Amino acid sequence: FVEMQENSQPFFTAVRKIKKYIDYKDSGDWAITETEFPVILIICESSSLQKRIQKQATKMLSKTLIDDLVFAATTKKELEMLKDNDMIWQSTFGSDEKYSLDHIS
Repeated sequence: FVEMQENSQPFFTAVRKIKKYIDYKDSGDWAITETEFPVILIICESSSLQKRIQKQATKMLSKTLIDDLVFAATTKKELEMLKDNDMIWQSTFGSDEKYSLDHIS
């Protein structure tokens, strides 16, 4: 799944989207596909928005029993400058480390 969050959008819309993904994962509806739940990629307009979204997603996930749901975020600028398999994605696991798309799942 891919989401785009712009600075002009109210922050609660991002929070609502994160909650919907958590609820969807928690519902078990994805299990009928017999595939792993995909990583949710969030493209943010700015690095400050990216940090806020990552912090919020981490906080929301910590209140669940879900341990295999991954949110990964980057900025629009980093995505535009992407070359091959650059490490531009940060997961919600509290690390500032960046990963390539191949290594975040």
